[in-house]
Parts: sequence; C-alpha cells; structure tokens
Amino acid sequence: RSQLFLISELGLIAKKWDDKLLIYAINLQTGKPVKGATIEIFSKGELLAKKKTDADGIAKFSNIPATDIFIKGKINKNYALLRLYSYYNYPREEAKIYVYTDRPVYRPNQKVFFKAILWKSKDNGYEIIKDKVTVEIRDPKGNLVYRKNFTPNEFGSIAGNFSLAEEPALGYYSITVRANDFYGYGGFQVQEYRKPEFKIELKPRKKIYLNKEKVIIELFAKYYFGKPVANADVEYEIYKSRYYEPCKGFRCYYLEYKPFPWFYYPGEKISSGKLKTDSRGYGIISFTPNVSYDSNFIIEVKVVDKSRRAVTAKTQVKVFSSEFKFDILLDKYSYSLEEKVKIKLRSRNISGEPISAFATITIYREKWSSSAKKTTREKVFEKEVETDEEGIAYLEFKPESSGSHLIVAKGKDSKGNEVKAERYFYVVKEGRGYYFPRENLELILDKDSYKPGEKAKLLINSPVEDFTAFISIEAPKLHSYKVMNFKGNSGILEIEVKESYKPNVWINVIVVKNLSIYSRGIDLVVPAEDKFLKIEVISNKESYEPRETAEILIRVKDSNNNPVAAELSLGLVDEAIYAIAPKMEQDIKGFFYGRRYSKVLTQYSWPMYGRIYAYVQAAMAGDLMLGALEESFAMPREKAVPGAAIRTGEVVIRKYFPDTAFWNAFIRTNATGIAKLKVKLPDSLTTWKINAKAITKDFKVNEVSSEILTTKPLVARLITPRFFTQGDELLIAAIIHNYLGEMKEVNVSLTAEGVKLLDKNERRVVIAHNSEQRIDFRVKVDSCCRAKLTLKAIATNASDAIEMIIPIIPHGTRNIETYAYLLKDEFQKEEISLEIPEKVVENATKLKVIISASIASTAFEALEYLAGYPYGCVEQTMSRFLPDVILVKVLKELGIEHKKLEEKLPDMVNKGLQRLYNFQHADG
Repeated sequence: RSQLFLISELGLIAKKWDDKLLIYAINLQTGKPVKGATIEIFSKGELLAKKKTDADGIAKFSNIPATDIFIKGKINKNYALLRLYSYYNYPREEAKIYVYTDRPVYRPNQKVFFKAILWKSKDNGYEIIKDKVTVEIRDPKGNLVYRKNFTPNEFGSIAGNFSLAEEPALGYYSITVRANDFYGYGGFQVQEYRKPEFKIELKPRKKIYLNKEKVIIELFAKYYFGKPVANADVEYEIYKSRYYEPCKGFRCYYLEYKPFPWFYYPGEKISSGKLKTDSRGYGIISFTPNVSYDSNFIIEVKVVDKSRRAVTAKTQVKVFSSEFKFDILLDKYSYSLEEKVKIKLRSRNISGEPISAFATITIYREKWSSSAKKTTREKVFEKEVETDEEGIAYLEFKPESSGSHLIVAKGKDSKGNEVKAERYFYVVKEGRGYYFPRENLELILDKDSYKPGEKAKLLINSPVEDFTAFISIEAPKLHSYKVMNFKGNSGILEIEVKESYKPNVWINVIVVKNLSIYSRGIDLVVPAEDKFLKIEVISNKESYEPRETAEILIRVKDSNNNPVAAELSLGLVDEAIYAIAPKMEQDIKGFFYGRRYSKVLTQYSWPMYGRIYAYVQAAMAGDLMLGALEESFAMPREKAVPGAAIRTGEVVIRKYFPDTAFWNAFIRTNATGIAKLKVKLPDSLTTWKINAKAITKDFKVNEVSSEILTTKPLVARLITPRFFTQGDELLIAAIIHNYLGEMKEVNVSLTAEGVKLLDKNERRVVIAHNSEQRIDFRVKVDSCCRAKLTLKAIATNASDAIEMIIPIIPHGTRNIETYAYLLKDEFQKEEISLEIPEKVVENATKLKVIISASIASTAFEALEYLAGYPYGCVEQTMSRFLPDVILVKVLKELGIEHKKLEEKLPDMVNKGLQRLYNFQHADG
C-alpha cells in the first residue's frame, strides 16, 4: 500500500466570486507573498488558464465556471494543489421580496390582507421584478389553502386577501411568493384569542445596576382607551440568570437573525410580592440584589382589574457584580513545552469602555488525584499587573510541565467588589500547539458607521510579530484587495469609504505564519441613508369618540426633505392585538438595506486538523419575504352590522368592534408628497396603531407607526365569556368608568334577550372621578341560540352603551324524517303526523317542510342543506361538499342553472378543504 503526500513551502489562497478567481501565493513558513509562481486552472481535466503571480503573489482569472475547479501552483520544486469546493450556488440576480399582513394574528372566519414588494438586485441597487407572481398560503400542517397569480405594478408591489374558514387549523400560516426562480416568505398566526383591555408598562429607573444597589421598577397600568387602571391587584415574581453580553449599537439593528429573547431563560426564582396600583395606575417594585457574577434579573408582573381579568408583562434589569470586568485572551488553545504562553488581559467598565485597573494574574496547573479522587490545583505563576489607559496589559508565561492550566485574574473595584476572570489552556509534551480559531486576529474600526468619502481606520492586532496580511474588501463581489507588511504585533490601515460600499462591506484579513492561519472579518457599515424616506402621519386630533371620522394627512419626503411621489400601505390596528402576537415582519429598512454578507468563497491549499478548508461563508441573503396584490383595499376590515347607529334617546349603542379598522394597500402621494384620507372609526374604545410603509419607484423605503385614541368620558364595559351553553348559570360583570371631572350618579341597566336575568336589571351607583365600579348580574341560559346583551350607563350629561351578541350552544339534536307518496290526481290527499318532543328547546326548534315533485328534484334542497352543514367528522365534511361539486358539474353538462349553489360552491369547497387539512395528522 502506498500513500501520497506533499512536501512544499508553497501555499495558495483562492477567492472565488461570480466567474472571477483570485489566487494568492505565499510561503507557508514566513507568510510572505511568492512572486513568479505558475498557476494553472483546470476544469474537467482541461486546462482553462495559466498565469504567473505578480510581486504581491497575486494571479487573477476570469470566465471560470462555478464548480469542478482544480488549481495547481508551482515554483522551483515546490507545489501546491487546491480543489475548490463550493457549497453555495448564488444566482447572479438576487431577489428581495418583502411580505407583510395588516396585522400578525387572526381569529377563525376573519379575512387576512397581505402585501408584497418584489425587487431584485442590479448594479449595487434594485430593479422591479416584472414577471408573473404566484402566491401560496399553507396551514400549520403544510396543506395548501390558497393560490393565486398576480402581476406587480409599477412600484413592484402586489396585494391580496384570504378568508379563513370557520374552523381552520390553529398556528402559523406560511406565505410563499414565487417569481420564476426567486422565492419570498412571510406568515401570520391564527389563534382563538381574546384581546386584553389594558396594558402594563414596566420601566427600570436605570438600565444597569451594580451589586447591592437598590433596583427600582416603575409600573404603569393603563386601559387601551387611555385611562389608568386604578386600585388593581398586582403580583410579581423576580428571577435571576447569568448575563450574556448582546450585540451593541448600529449593527444590532441590521442583524437579520436575532437570538432568542432574554425571557426564554427566566432562571432561578429569588423573590415575589404583591401590591396595589394607585389612582394613577402606578406602582413600584424594588429589591436589592446580591450577586457574585454579572446577572440578568427578569421581573414578571400580573395585574388584575375590577373585571377580574388578568394581564401580564415582563421586563429585565442588568446587575453587574463589579464596576468593571476582565477578559483573558490567548492566541492558542494549547501549547508545547518549548513555547511561551502569550496572555493579553483586557479591562472594561460596565458600558464596555476601556479602563485602567490593577489585577493579580495567577496560573494553576490542574491534575487528577487518584487518592483523593478529585482534581487538585498547584500554583505555578503569579504576577501583579496594571492595564493601561486602553485597558490592555500583556504578559508571558513559560510552562515547565504539561497538562491543563487555569489562568485566574483577580482585582477589586472602588466599592470592594471582587472582579474575576478565568481561562483554561493546555500544554502538550510533544508537537506544536493547536490553532484556536476564536482568538487569533483582532480587528477594530474607529467608528460604528461611515459615510461615503470618509476614511475608515482599521486596527489589526496579530498574535504573531512582523506579519504580512492579505486584506480584502468583499460583499457580493471582491471590491478590492491589498497585501501589506506590518512591524510588531499591530498595524493601522486606512480605507477610503466608497458609495458602492452601502449598506456594508466585509473587511477580511488573513495572516499566515509557520503553517498556521490567522483570519478574521469585520463589517464596515455605510448606512444607505439616502434610501430612507421621511414619513409623517398626522391626524386632525389625538383623541376621538366612537364613529367619529378621523382625517389623516400623510407626507412623504426623501432624505434631503424633498417631497416624493410614493406608494404606501396604511392600516389601523387595535393596539391590543400586539399583546397577543408581536409584529412578524422585519423592518423594511433593514430588509432592503440591512447587513449583507460576503459571497466570496475563500479556500486554502494546505490542510489543518486532517482536512479543513477555510472559507468565508457566503451571504444568507435574508429570509426573502413576500406577499401579493391586485386591488386597492380602502374599505374597513369587517362590515358593520346594518343599522349599527342605534340611538335610544341620546344613548348611542356601540356594537362594532373589529381588530383592524382600516386597510389600504395602495395609497399614492401626489407630486408634493401629500396624501389625505378619511377613516370612520368603529365602536371600539382603544388605542389604534397607524402602521404605514412607503416605497418609491427609485427604491427608497421606510415605515412609521403612530397612534390615535378612541375614548369617552363615561365608559361602560361588559365582561362575558365568548359563548354560553344552554343550562349555564353565571355572573356577568358590568364595569362603569367615570372620567367626567366630578363624582357622578349613574343609572346602569342591562337588557338581555335569549337569556334570563336572575337579578334586578337596573341599578343606581355613585362613582368618584377617575374611578370605576363593578356591578354583577346573575344570568341563567335557558334558551337558544343566541343572546343579545345591552348595557347602558346614563349620567346627567354623559352616557355610554354597548351591545354584544353571544352565541348559545343548544342542548339538542336535529331530526329529519322523509316520506314518499304517489298522488294519482289533484283530489288525492295525504296526512303526515309529527311527534313533538316533550322537552323541546324553545327558540331552537323549527319545522321546515320541503315538497319535491320528483326524487331528482330533492337533490337541490339536499345539496343546499349540505352546503350549510355546520360541522362534522371527516366523512361528514366530505359528504358536505363533494356531492355539490359533482352535481354542479352534471348540471352544467345538462345546461341547467343553479346560481345560488354555484355562488356558494367555491367558498364552501375552500372551507371544507381547510377543515379536512385540520383533521389530518402528521402520519398522514
């Protein structure tokens, strides 16, 4: 058996993008570029190109295929071989498809409105996708429930709507948009939810606390109609977990993928308590932490108002164990006995800024004691150090024995709190230390972000002295590169920031010494501020009463304050919805002009750890999201009940409570950047979130959110379950709020249809200003099939009333009897006797007689019955709509019209299919 191996000082580093290829030839011992090396490029056994490297060790090639590339390098008797392995195949044109819905969550039997913006990359910008677009919606089990084709308009947008069934599968629904080979994704939730009626805001007085410093959290409870939740019961729990430092500043905004929120890891419960809100809905939670490590404290709060309904909220507080902290940095994970361990100690304050500090550095050698059956520690090194004004101190340690070693850095802050950091490394008896990829080069930019024309300064700190670095600037392509020599362990590179660097580029640095690779990348952020619109959404008032018309003015300008013609979507959504589910789509600025990743593949010709090829992972290109359009939806989300403007004297009865009050996917501003609209507000007393997203034909974007309020000085609330069951006996609560500026006597009445009131239906109560009172009514559900409850509150100069329709589930079953007779002449008579059950359900019992002239004609009535059948198992659901589909087909073939059935059929089939999908389990 034979084994082929290569002995050579020549190494190749390849960078591949599109059809371009750059080869960097180096000496593997010194890391210096190699001039005059012959580079040959092969594909499928054929020689494609041949060049010699220049003085910087560079050879560049064009028209190189994407896969199956073999590279050979040679100088003198030194060879280098490299096969390019590309795991990512990026299209030349990258689509960005942004999808969103009017709100994040829906109930069954509601309508979902969606919109999508479809652009694709072109010359460091965008162009509109003009191809046919297909939109598909799938339920939580992956079943297709909607498909439709669209054509993007001149702004590159589409929009549409989708009706949910009465009993759809609950969970996440995915939206997929396809335009040729480009895909985008979005989604929404479907849940059986009840909106909360008030919200809780928790405000820590400080963002960061120190150990043993009193932590104060301010609590504000407020109804969505703008008034405080006074004298409410509050329960809270406090949890502690270890604090992990998140990303900071500008870069976090542009991250496409966020880590799990902090509240997913509540940790150890350390305290709990109770309190009451005052007349302002205000309360204070406080505690004094005692921690030995940096900690995250999570405060969970539950507030219960007079209606007995609970709302919860969470917040977090960071508590640092000391005023500053140490970091121990090493250039390797393990060392040989012949090598020195180079230690870098860094000190930073709680804001992350460098600070000078004293520390004691102690190194222990750990070994296993067989007799004690535990690990023991032996002190082998100790030294006092002080970090400089940059928060840095360097020291070296020469190990005398092999094994696991622990570095401990200790100090004290001005308050006597201990500051401590630890770091392990390993010493091997033979061979060189192993490269540890997490700590090699350190790259630091002088600013968080830049503008075109500015000079960016990059500090490069290297674990090796007198190094040569290959520096490249990359994004979708290799923008530029440079080979530079540096003296000592660090150097500074000045970079001219170009317009094409928007919104960011990646600076990648590679240093090679003694076969070891040191590489790191950092993104240079150049915000595309000229692509961000300025949007103003101005209402003629901040507060309205129900059924008032809100006049909304929209003004759109570019970054230079010039008016622009733009397309906007605008929706008015009940703010309580966002307590059920947060906004699901990414911010539109970050989606189109957020962080992009390098698509330049980087590989090396020499192995480490057997076979490791380093490469710069190419762009994720974002979860392309998307949606669809065709019509402009300027109408309210749900139709008001006919005759909704009911008046009883001066008392207006509120009865229309949609989750979305208004949605329009295609509002256009004129040449002056102005658009105006009027929205008649529904009966809800709440805060309405006005959500607007704008785009222009030259690919500028932005979004903005504002609020308006619908409220009244005298408020009547009715607290009921979502449905009754026949035979129930329960309490219904009426809550009356007085914000009239003085104590008021209020006449309260509850009128009930379909249920029986067991108490007096009229009460007279006295309510102080900024207070509320609960009145309980006992109710018995003894009929069917719906209850209408009307609550009225009347004072001397104000009133409010609310009407609610509550379904009642009957206690009974449906019975069908069929008879057939042959009538020979017009004088023949037949009598039918029906037995009425003794305990018949009042108001739920109907008698319907259907007479058909033939057996065939009975099919029409039977099919209409099937079309309206409310629920059932798989067999019943199939029996509900499959015969209709067959019969409609037969009728069309016979030329017989049945318009009523034909109108119902598409919606009936869609809802039937959704119901069947909901029945199906994962095993089929």
